[in-house]
Amino acid sequence: MENTNVAATNNQKATARRTKAKMNEFFLDHANRTITLTKQFAQRTNTPGSAEYRQFLDLRKDFPEYGVEIRTIKKNQKRMSTKGLKCAFMKNHISTLYGENSAQYKEFERQDRLSQAYINPYMYMRKWFLAKYPDWNTSTEVEDAEQGS
Repeated sequence: MENTNVAATNNQKATARRTKAKMNEFFLDHANRTITLTKQFAQRTNTPGSAEYRQFLDLRKDFPEYGVEIRTIKKNQKRMSTKGLKCAFMKNHISTLYGENSAQYKEFERQDRLSQAYINPYMYMRKWFLAKYPDWNTSTEVEDAEQGS
């Protein structure tokens, strides 16, 4: 008897988890009178007879005056991208701006040697480089260096 109750309880928990996971597949915005669907949920509603299709029909029946939107993720445009920022690029950037005999280049080499003591040398170098050269991705520094020499 007890094993049956345990199995039933586990089954109820599994059903609750599935239900909970599906609650974020659409959002009702009563102020703007819209139904916002996630992209995956919207794709699954295209299969007639599926649970999502029936759920979507129920939503449309319950809220016929509401419009339907697909949820989009807003990307932070102010976030600085470090794509392409490799150690070789850092080295080339500093040697182009200041030359290989400069104090800045020697500091880069020293930091590169220090970074080897860390678990992730690249993260150490990236943090140092971004702190030292926050405008690394603008071309004005390179143009000024080229005009100065």
